[in-house]
Amino acid sequence: MKLQIALLLTVAIIGTGSAAKFPNAFSRCKQEDGNCLLEAVTATFRNFHKGVPEIGLVPLDPLRIDKMDIVQGDGPINIVLNFKKVDLGGFREAQIKKINGFTSNPTKMEMNLLVPVASLVGGYRINGKVLILPIQGEGNSNMTMVNCDISLKWTGKLVEKSGQQFYQVDKFKVHFDTSRFYMDFSNLFNGDKALGDNMNVFLNDNWQDILKELKPAISAAFTKIFQAVVSNVFNKVPYNELYLASASYSQCKTGDEPCVVQAITNTFQKFQGGVPALGLASLDPLRIDEMDIVQGTGPVNIVLNFKNVDITGFKDVAVKKAKGFTETPNVMEMNLRLPVASLVGSYKIKGKVLILPIQGEGISNMTMVNCDFLMKWNGALEKRANGKEYYQMNKIKATFDTTRFYMHLTNLFNGDKALGDNMNQFLNDNWEDILKELKPAIIGAFTKIFRAIITNVFENVPYEELFLPNA
Repeated sequence: MKLQIALLLTVAIIGTGSAAKFPNAFSRCKQEDGNCLLEAVTATFRNFHKGVPEIGLVPLDPLRIDKMDIVQGDGPINIVLNFKKVDLGGFREAQIKKINGFTSNPTKMEMNLLVPVASLVGGYRINGKVLILPIQGEGNSNMTMVNCDISLKWTGKLVEKSGQQFYQVDKFKVHFDTSRFYMDFSNLFNGDKALGDNMNVFLNDNWQDILKELKPAISAAFTKIFQAVVSNVFNKVPYNELYLASASYSQCKTGDEPCVVQAITNTFQKFQGGVPALGLASLDPLRIDEMDIVQGTGPVNIVLNFKNVDITGFKDVAVKKAKGFTETPNVMEMNLRLPVASLVGSYKIKGKVLILPIQGEGISNMTMVNCDFLMKWNGALEKRANGKEYYQMNKIKATFDTTRFYMHLTNLFNGDKALGDNMNQFLNDNWEDILKELKPAIIGAFTKIFRAIITNVFENVPYEELFLPNA
């Protein structure tokens, strides 16, 4: 069976150069609140069926389709059916039965809705054969489905645009079922009433057989329609702004240092997977795609390249100090203590350690015990086009100390076990001297990591919205 679909939608495409904001009356939910998501989407169909231009949502009821072609070339149904200026109506009464996949790191998403009566009304042109009967005509059509059960499934991923993350739809699929399918085509057979009436009766008497043949083509048309509607919203609104901050996320008044210390501690302990509403990435493990440590002078002279490194241990962090989170912030400071911090990933090393040459490529584990991080940065509030102030970080500096530094590098010296074991033993016996040499390079790498994490939060959320009102 060959199915060909051509579809053109009237969609109000709104540019993505600047992030959109939800209107105040529009419902948003906390990400973990599945019941709220169901209610919010239902409310969208009920209360915003005329569209929400601010977020790129086109009118949903009726949903205007400028052109839709269904070409069915094989089997009992052999027709070319062209629609023009079709209104798809009934979605303001949609009942949302299921919604899945709206997670902090979305890939697969799913939505299931039941529309009591869904109608496609507009101009048509048809030519071909239905079962054993020829059919042709041009006029107005009405195709109505009762208890239309529509399942939407799609895949995608988060992509960064202008410093913010947007969900990009990849593959989209729509399936539907209906308990009854009605058809009415005016002006069939050039207006011959008798032939036209008989054909419409025939179509409705045999609706199950006809729908069975047309269903793949209609599903393909619906796929393009709903993909355009869904993608338009995701392209307009940063993903984290689709949600409210989690109810259990702690907020403080500006200047309340004990509260800020506890709130940051709670974030590390309870939100290792990140907080999308704040633009906060996953914290444990913290994934680093690449990290290079280049030490070119002194007793340690190496080039050490890491890839796909996971840093773990932050879920057990103790925040010792958090200063500068005031109403008019300038210099800020944060002091963290990690009982055990481990960096595990792929490595490549070449150079000299103290008096010994070293080279290898494999898996590494660098572990620090009682790791004490101190970060200081400065910046200022800057007003953006939306009238809100965001904290703009300027310079950041990080230092750390540790009571023990362990290293293990697999596959040193092309897998020579004796040389590799001896080198790992040497590294760990002399860890204080080696860490002293590597420390500036490690601090430089960590500074870049923490700068990216902290900046992403400040870039995503207006500064005053990070805190409770002081009044």
